[in-house]
Amino acid sequence: MSGLMCVCVYTQVFSLFSGVGCGAVLLLLCISLLIIFVLRKDLGTFFRGAFSSPARVALYAFLTLLMAFGASRGYLCYDSDLYHSHAIRWIEEYGVVRGVGNLDGRVAYNSASFSLSALYSFAFLGGQSFHAVAGYMALLVGISALRIFHIVKDKEIRLSDFARIAALYYISDIYVEMLSPASDFFVLLYFYYIVIRALELSEAGAEEEKTAGIGASLALLAFFAVTLKLSAAPLVLVTILPLVYYIREKKYGVIFGCGVSCVLIVLPWLIRNYILSGRLFYPSTALDIFDPVWKVPEGLTRGDSAYIIGYGKGYITSEAADYPMNVWFPHWWGQLGGTEKLFFLASIAGAFFLAAALVIRRKALKEHLVEGTVLATLLFWFFSAPLIRYGRGFLLLFPFLMAGEFVMCVNGGGEKKKSRMVPLCAGLFVLILAYKAFGVVRTVVRELPQPYYICQQDYGEYECEAADVDGITVYVPLDDNRRSCYDFPSTPCLQEGLHALGETAADGFYIRKD
Repeated sequence: MSGLMCVCVYTQVFSLFSGVGCGAVLLLLCISLLIIFVLRKDLGTFFRGAFSSPARVALYAFLTLLMAFGASRGYLCYDSDLYHSHAIRWIEEYGVVRGVGNLDGRVAYNSASFSLSALYSFAFLGGQSFHAVAGYMALLVGISALRIFHIVKDKEIRLSDFARIAALYYISDIYVEMLSPASDFFVLLYFYYIVIRALELSEAGAEEEKTAGIGASLALLAFFAVTLKLSAAPLVLVTILPLVYYIREKKYGVIFGCGVSCVLIVLPWLIRNYILSGRLFYPSTALDIFDPVWKVPEGLTRGDSAYIIGYGKGYITSEAADYPMNVWFPHWWGQLGGTEKLFFLASIAGAFFLAAALVIRRKALKEHLVEGTVLATLLFWFFSAPLIRYGRGFLLLFPFLMAGEFVMCVNGGGEKKKSRMVPLCAGLFVLILAYKAFGVVRTVVRELPQPYYICQQDYGEYECEAADVDGITVYVPLDDNRRSCYDFPSTPCLQEGLHALGETAADGFYIRKD
């Protein structure tokens, strides 16, 4: 997961100078070969250990095929043909283009996940643009979550096990749609990975210095998650513990190094934001300190932001962004499924239980930091744009963690209670896994006839008409805002006053203010 972060940052830097195609892949390949050569002994030791067991090799192979199957077919999110595929196509073709947000505001959302998808799309081979990175990330998180089977050997339940079962639950939920290059899947998979590893870290009982070092690494992943989607912003709270340790030990050089690393992770994303829209956090007007000629007008920016908030509340109008909670909440609640309502109610109960656990267990606040971070992320999602697809993973994880917290409280009541809770929890985990595995198997059986064994299911195709913007041909959909990424460049609608900054689409676009 750290490697994917580094590759994504590399791709964003590369996109500032060129389209992300064959050159980016070849350069990355050369860098990778150099790393393999330098670390050949360590890598050899690692792989000999990782693949020493035939059963483990067979498990890895099975999981790889299973996730590849899910990433090859299924249901593309509506937004994939609305703007995901187009944002990726712009990166493939040109890297980054000034003011492209004036042509298509959604492209200016600029999730870092689109750069990662562009790198691994292999569109330069002349065929379709592949979009399988979410499936690969689901594989990595799934392997990490499968460590839950330590229960059989250790006869012990840990709080991280509840995060693992929630992660497997979430992966099974998105199995039928993870072929979409949706930023929601990317950020939520990173969210689960960070939480699982942070909980493992608190349970390991390692030396404080080692714990702080790994915690600092997770902090870097948390800052990266913010570049995937701003809804992950509360995740940066995981930086508190390692920061406190290094301040206490007066290791200011480490703090400086971590700070520089965070800047290097976030800076390429901010630069791309500025070039795409003239703003640092489109469609937000926060830190509105630049005024380039290609800057997306404030009216369009605020309208786009309001539409996202309104859509998250279950409406298709920007006016809903200003609806009071007593108006939008009943409407939003009515659109939830039964399971989603159950998890929402469990989250409310869990918030009260977390407060009580601080008193009952008499533990230091820092030991509940991860749970508090998950709750903060859940609240941030709910009070911003609470569309279930945006925050399904947040809504799932917190109740599972609170169930785990309850078990930890009971475990503190004596060995007899502890011995009873282990088989009980293990049995519940087996039931949950069996239920979700049945759903995955049913999906596999249903999708078997689909012909996507060599090439992945492609993006959709829609009817468009050609329009002219200062001599540049752009495509406008006839019936819907969705359009094929092969009709390029395109826009959901032509904004009044839209002009080109040059003779080609690569030069960018702006909206005349007079």
